Amino acid sequence: MDISDFKEVELKRGSNIKALFNGKQFRRTLIFMLLGAGISFIYFYYTEGQHMDILKQEDIFKSLSIGALFGIFISNSPCARGKC
Repeated sequence: MDISDFKEVELKRGSNIKALFNGKQFRRTLIFMLLGAGISFIYFYYTEGQHMDILKQEDIFKSLSIGALFGIFISNSPCARGKC
């Protein structure tokens, strides 16, 4: 084999971050995060049985973050991507 047998690597000049934010998977993950956070907050609100003025911000943030994490796990699992 000679060096001339190999194809030269071509690098694209572009922003991978921009492609990430415009990607279908990123939008899907954001939607699932928002849905998970909303469902988690509604569940927390109705199971605690408290009014909004009594709820602590820490508790609200915890329920929203747990729901968002569930959204990330659901949308990025191998089965959600059709690889299981």
